[in-house]
Amino acid sequence: MRVTNGMIRNNTLNNLYKNISAVNQSFAQMSTGKKIQTVSDDPIIAGRAIKLKVNVLETQQYQKNAKEARSWMEVTETSMDNMNKILESIRTKCVQASTGTLEEKDKAVIKTDIMQLWEQLQEEANVTYGGRYVYSGYKTSEPLMLNKDLTLEEDLLVEKEYTVSSGTTIAAGSILAKGSTVSKADRATLGITDAMLDADGKLGADFTVPTGGTTLKGELTLSENSKLASGSTVTAGNINPKVYNQISGQEMRYEVGTGNTITVNTLGMDDTFNNLLQMMEEIVTTVDSSLEAGSTITSDDLHNLFNDKIGEIDEVLADISTKTADLGSRMARLDYVDSRLTDNNADYKELLSNTEDIDVEEVYVEFNSRYATYTAALQATSKVIMNTLADYL
Repeated sequence: MRVTNGMIRNNTLNNLYKNISAVNQSFAQMSTGKKIQTVSDDPIIAGRAIKLKVNVLETQQYQKNAKEARSWMEVTETSMDNMNKILESIRTKCVQASTGTLEEKDKAVIKTDIMQLWEQLQEEANVTYGGRYVYSGYKTSEPLMLNKDLTLEEDLLVEKEYTVSSGTTIAAGSILAKGSTVSKADRATLGITDAMLDADGKLGADFTVPTGGTTLKGELTLSENSKLASGSTVTAGNINPKVYNQISGQEMRYEVGTGNTITVNTLGMDDTFNNLLQMMEEIVTTVDSSLEAGSTITSDDLHNLFNDKIGEIDEVLADISTKTADLGSRMARLDYVDSRLTDNNADYKELLSNTEDIDVEEVYVEFNSRYATYTAALQATSKVIMNTLADYL
């Protein structure tokens, strides 16, 4: 077979190209620290690396979610601890008021102290995390306790028993459902007669507020399926009806793993504060009445009232204790979740590094070997293709 200079040149160039490509591959690996630069270099490694990168990103997002969940629950825990302390202080005031003789100044001081504590309780009910109210279910932009008057812009159906205090304006067309409790002060203004009430003083049938509406002089407890018409104004200090009606079952759940979620909010505080609101209204109304000239309310009546409230406060304290225990259980679970996520993140990163990162020592030796081969090829090429026919003439 005749071997021409052109054939030698082409073979030499092909070999040089292979050698320089190998050198370039090693150089790229050292420059980037990665085994492959494009998917076509090794599709299997590329596919495995992509999957592991997704796992790392998912785990890091779950870690962020877990951190957010913990912060939310820590705010809730602090709030409930404060509520517990405030209620203990209110209970102490009730114990003081239930024993001994109460002078008028003593009554006024106790009422003032309790109302100050009640105002702080309302602040705890409206605690926020990141600008979101923690006790308002999905309606995180709405406070649980109204800090200013709220005028309804559309009809609102009451889905469970709800209490509003004096000063609330009930618009015409509002429906007070059967079982609603109307104070004596409001029966005349609403046009409700004794014949409409049962033995317990509750409405025996649905009642529609007549034209003109009315402003409540006392407390009104609405039963389920009552309707507050558009234009009704609920005064500050009441439970927010937008929240109270729809908060049940509205769990805020954070995803902290594939198919793994954890509830971060605490439900049921609307009922707790609705009960507290009724309790505060009764204390204030009774104490104020006892201070009026010619009042028939005796010291024994006040003692009995505060004795009753001690029991009711104990029930609220037990309820908050149960909610705190539930919160603590969820936080303990979150500790384990966070620990697992930390381990998973480290494992995925190690697997990813083993999959796509180079062994520096190995690649360095390989580079030097390939470069030496390429240099030798260049020297050989210079010897082979330097002779031409002209050299023999």
